[in-house]
Amino acid sequence: MLSIILLTIFFHENFAGKCPSHEYSTPFNSSSSILTKQLNSFWSIYGNCEEKLDTTDNCFGDNPAWAEWDSLKFSWNDRNSYRDHGKTTLFRFPIIGINGTEGEMSDGFLWSWIDSERWPDARGSHGHVASYHFDQLPRFTAAIYQYYVWTGDRIFLQSILPRAELVVNFLISNMNGSAGIPINTINDGISENSRPSTYMDQVKSGWKDAWIALTFYTALNNIAALESVVGNETNREFYQSLADKLNSAFDDIFWNETTGRYAGWVDRNGNQHDSGYVYINLEAIARGLGNRSKADRIFDWLSHPADPILIGPHNGSTDVYHNIVAPRTTTENVRQSDWDGWSDPDEGRRPYGGLVESGGTMMWLTYYDVMARLRFNYTDEAFNILNNMLERVDNDSNCLTFNYEKGRIRDDFGEDFVQIGSNFPFPESGIAAISFLHGFVGVTAQIDGLKICPQLPSSLDFIQAQVNYIGVTLTIRILEKGELQVSDKERTQHLENTFKEIASVVSGKCINPETKRPYTISIIEQAMRDIHFSINPNRNAKQQALDVIRQLKHSNNIPIQQAQMRVQLTIPAKDAKKFKEKMNKLSAAPNIENEEFLGSSMQLICSIDPGVFRELDDLLRSETRGQGQLELLSLMDVAEGDEALNDLNEEKTDD
Repeated sequence: MLSIILLTIFFHENFAGKCPSHEYSTPFNSSSSILTKQLNSFWSIYGNCEEKLDTTDNCFGDNPAWAEWDSLKFSWNDRNSYRDHGKTTLFRFPIIGINGTEGEMSDGFLWSWIDSERWPDARGSHGHVASYHFDQLPRFTAAIYQYYVWTGDRIFLQSILPRAELVVNFLISNMNGSAGIPINTINDGISENSRPSTYMDQVKSGWKDAWIALTFYTALNNIAALESVVGNETNREFYQSLADKLNSAFDDIFWNETTGRYAGWVDRNGNQHDSGYVYINLEAIARGLGNRSKADRIFDWLSHPADPILIGPHNGSTDVYHNIVAPRTTTENVRQSDWDGWSDPDEGRRPYGGLVESGGTMMWLTYYDVMARLRFNYTDEAFNILNNMLERVDNDSNCLTFNYEKGRIRDDFGEDFVQIGSNFPFPESGIAAISFLHGFVGVTAQIDGLKICPQLPSSLDFIQAQVNYIGVTLTIRILEKGELQVSDKERTQHLENTFKEIASVVSGKCINPETKRPYTISIIEQAMRDIHFSINPNRNAKQQALDVIRQLKHSNNIPIQQAQMRVQLTIPAKDAKKFKEKMNKLSAAPNIENEEFLGSSMQLICSIDPGVFRELDDLLRSETRGQGQLELLSLMDVAEGDEALNDLNEEKTDD
C-alpha cells in the first residue's frame, strides 16, 4: 500500500558525473541518491536557472506562448518570488479591448508576442509578413488556473478572470469554438496559402489545428472550474459543456484509424495533414483526450521504426528515441508544402532530423511523454523515459546546454543546438522535471484542494517533493510500505477551509458602513490576514466569525458593521408566486415582514443578510426579465449578544 508522509529531512550522497551543475535548490528527493542529484541539478539549470554554467539564460518565457509552461514551472513553489513574477506578467500581456489595446484582430485576441500582435518570425526575413499565432490564447487561461489553485489568491483571480473570459470567448465566438473545434480562418491549412499558427513556427498548420484544440480543451475545463470559485454557475455549465463537446469532436476530426495516431491539422478542404506529429499525440493523451486504446496505439507507433534521420550523429537512425532526452518531434520529415522557410538559410532547408521542428527534439516533450504514460499506469515505462533524460544530461560536460555566442554549438554527442531544444531559447525545458512532481509523486492542485495520486517506480523505495501550497511549505513523501499518517497537509487544508468559511460568514453578515454595501470574501480574507487572526480548529466557523468581526472593529483595519438590510421588492403579479418559491430557496432566505398586492404588482418588505443582497437582486432580474425592483430601505444593527446566542443554539443543535 502506498503511504503519504510529510517530513522535512533531505539527504543526498555525492557522486561523480560529467555535468558540473550544483544543486541550488532541492525540491526533489528519492531513495536513489543519483536520481535525486540529477533531478535537482536539472531543475537548477532548466527550472529556476540558478545554475548558469557559462550562459545567461532566463528561466521565464515571459511571452504569451510560454504562459502555461511558466506556470507549470513556478506555480507550485515560491523560490525567488518567481511565482509572483509569473502572475504579474500575465497582466502585461496585451489583449485587444483591454486597457486601450488595439490591433487588426477583434476584442479578446491576445497578442502573439508581448510587444507584437504577430509572431516575430518573419521580421525582415525573405520579405514575408509575420504571422498570427493562436495557441497562446488557451494557454493564458491554463496559466491563470495553475497560479490560482496553488496560491488561492482570490484578488488575483477576480482581477484577471474577466481577461480570461474575453480571451476564451474570442476562441468561442471568433474561431467557432462553440461548435467544438476552433477554426483558424486566418490560415486555412491549405499548403499553398497557409502560414505558421503556433509556437511550432515553421509548420504551416491552420484551419482546424489539433495543437490549438487540445490546449483549448484544458482552458475550457480550467475556466469552468474558476467560474465555480466566483459562484457563476451559468458560465461554469456553459464552458464545461463546450469542453465535453470538444472531447468527442477531437477524436472524430483528428484521429486516423489507419495510422493509429492524431493528425496535425485538418485544412479547409477537410484533408488531414500528418507527418507523425509526436508532440501533438503525447500532449493530447496527457491532457485527458483519447482513451487507453488510442494511447496504446500511439505508444506502439512510437516503439516502431520511423523515417531514417538524414543528418548529424544519428544519420540513418530509425529509433524515435535516439536523442534520448526526448522523442523526435515528428516521425516523418514535415513535407515541403507544409513547411515555412522564413528562417531557412540561403543554402536551403536542413535535411530531416536537422531541426527541432522536423525530426529533432525538445526537452519539454518528456513532460508530456511521462504524463501520458502515467495516465494509464505505465509507471516503470514512464520512469525509464525520465531517468534516461536525466542520465543523458548528466553525461554531457555542459549538461546538454549550448552557447551560440561562445561558439559552443554542439554537445558531447555531436548533436547541435538546432537539433536539440534544451536551454535558451527553450526555457520551457524545465517542465520535464515537473513530471516527477505531477506524475510520480502525483501532486497537483485543484479548486477543492491538493490531489495526491502517486505512482512509485518499482526500483525506488520512496520519492519526495517539497511544494508551497497557499503559502504553506509542505514536504510530501511517498513510501512503498508503511502506516498512513495524518499529515500536516491535511491539517493545513482543514485550517484553510475553515479560514475561507469564516470569511464567507463575515462577508455575508457585514457591510462597509461608508458604502452601505457588503464586502467581498477576498477583502475579508485579506483583512483577517492583516490582523493575524488565529483559527481555532475546535470551534465552528460562525462562532469564530463573531471573533473576527469584533477584532476588525477594534483594529480599524477596515470599517465594518454587522447589520441586516431592510429591503423592498416590487414584483409583477404574474411572476410573484414563482419568485417567492425561488426566493425561499436562497442561501439565507429573507424574513418577510410585509406582503401586499398593489395593482398589477406585489410588494414585499423583507430583512436580509447583506451577503444575500446580490443573490436576491440577480434572482429578481432573472425571474421578472428586468421588470422587478429592489430597493434598500434601511440598515438594522445586529447586537453581538443576540448573534452569539443564535450561534450557540445552532452549535448545540448540531451536537
